[in-house]
Amino acid sequence: MKHQSYYQSYKALQAFEIKELRRCLEAHGGSYNWNDEAHENETKPIICVGLDYYVGDVDVNRAYIDDKGAIKIDADEHDGWADMTFDADEVQFGNIGYIMDYMEDILTETEKQLICQAASDLESGNYLLRKRTDEQLTMIQEVSKALNTPEQERDSRQVLICEEYRLCTDYEYAKSKGKAT
Repeated sequence: MKHQSYYQSYKALQAFEIKELRRCLEAHGGSYNWNDEAHENETKPIICVGLDYYVGDVDVNRAYIDDKGAIKIDADEHDGWADMTFDADEVQFGNIGYIMDYMEDILTETEKQLICQAASDLESGNYLLRKRTDEQLTMIQEVSKALNTPEQERDSRQVLICEEYRLCTDYEYAKSKGKAT
């Protein structure tokens, strides 16, 4: 029976997920290792892969960008003994997000800059008078939402945003008093 093929749509979504994973890995210095001392108490992501020699669930040990710019994943067979390394495009559709779900939240340098711009705009109240990019307006909204969320209800990203906001506003205050270093 004839039917619509969604293969190209799946591949496009997977490419978007891989691009997002690259951004996350770059924010973490190009690698995230669940076996190192900094992350040894964290739960490892479990993903499904489709390799020539193995199809099934694996426990991710490390995700990284190799010397050639490819995203590689080191993993162990979930209920077995085999360890393996494979490319991100060998991860089954929809599973790359699980890797990012288990990575510690951090802000990229671009996000930090946008938060400082948002802090300046929110403090001065002039953000409505100046032309802003969509990215800047989105960050202003995100910062505003984080600041207005009760502290005990903030998610980890909102906590990071509020900490960065305070750093920016403290620095600007010190700079205005001639005490910034």
